Amino acid sequence: MAQRGFAASLFAVGIFVGPTIGPTVGGWIIDHYSWPWIFYINLPIGLCAALLSWAFVKEPDHARNAETIDWPGIGLLIVGLGALQTVLERGESEDWFSKRYIVVLTALAAVSLVSFIVRELVADHPVVDLRVLKSRRLAIAASLTFVLGFALFATVFIVPVFTQRLLGYTAMKTGMLFLPGTIVAVVFLPVMGRLLMKGFPPQFMVIIGFGIVSIFALQLSRLDLTAESGDFFWPIILRAVGLSLVTIPLTQLAVSGLHARDIPQGVALNNMMRQMGGSFGIAFINTFLDHRAAAHRLSLVTRLVAGDPATEGRLGQLTRAMLAKGSTAWEAPHRALGLLDATVQQQSYLLSYIDAFRFVGFLSLACVPLILFAGRPGSLPKGAAAAAGEAH
Repeated sequence: MAQRGFAASLFAVGIFVGPTIGPTVGGWIIDHYSWPWIFYINLPIGLCAALLSWAFVKEPDHARNAETIDWPGIGLLIVGLGALQTVLERGESEDWFSKRYIVVLTALAAVSLVSFIVRELVADHPVVDLRVLKSRRLAIAASLTFVLGFALFATVFIVPVFTQRLLGYTAMKTGMLFLPGTIVAVVFLPVMGRLLMKGFPPQFMVIIGFGIVSIFALQLSRLDLTAESGDFFWPIILRAVGLSLVTIPLTQLAVSGLHARDIPQGVALNNMMRQMGGSFGIAFINTFLDHRAAAHRLSLVTRLVAGDPATEGRLGQLTRAMLAKGSTAWEAPHRALGLLDATVQQQSYLLSYIDAFRFVGFLSLACVPLILFAGRPGSLPKGAAAAAGEAH
């Protein structure tokens, strides 16, 4: 029984380390081979996982028969989430509803997800039993787990794009930024599991964890184009500590108000919310960055007007620099304008990344009051932690 809580912490190690170490491994593959290999590498890993599952994961005595599996619910969920994620990822680049397929996918997502909710509420054997959300603790924990997935995957997306697009890092150098945090998480997550098994209130861990994640994001929002690798070290460590403090306690909190028979459904729903948060986090942040970069570019360009002393002075410096490098009198002004435009574009991207880091930071901080509605802080009911570990 005591080992089940520790097993839950090992499960959390996989949740956190997988997406975090991905940039490191992916960077090594890209620098030494080519980008298609970041997809090919999944073939042997997936095959190995399938073989290990076949050999060691046995069906429980209460396993469902195929006739009782909610295939329509699974189909509606796949179609609804797939269509919605496509809309979120492609909408910005396709000018949203100006493209017919975006309109069709939006309607398909709405119909499928509404139908999925209705189906799960009336099905005898739902694939996701939404009725367990009657538990206030589970509803709040699932909402916070969505934010956890959002912060986990969004930051893994923002940092590499920021360092490679603006700082000129290689894929390998970018991936190495996350390695210290991965090591910290591997050490820290089992400690969190043992603290919970000893009765440490999960609410306190969640509050502290989201607070630390907020600090991590706000620290990165202070970086500029002179940032070096060392400037990322402590923020990445804070990210690992903060997310480690949140991951296991949220799962334990989610099941603490459920009957034993509902715990597997509660854990499954909580895990699904984390995956949804990650998928939507990447899609949303990608759209957010494009939107904010365009807004900042417009704001900066409107300040570059003919006759403005600062603008004329900067253009004069760039023109003289081009002349000194061998450009003709006709080429130099045009190249100077090109350099000025590139500077504006670079600053626009920088400001958009700052906005994205701040958004993640404020979102994490805004979650803190929500945990207070989960009930009076205290130890989980006896056996809940072990049951959650068994459900994993």
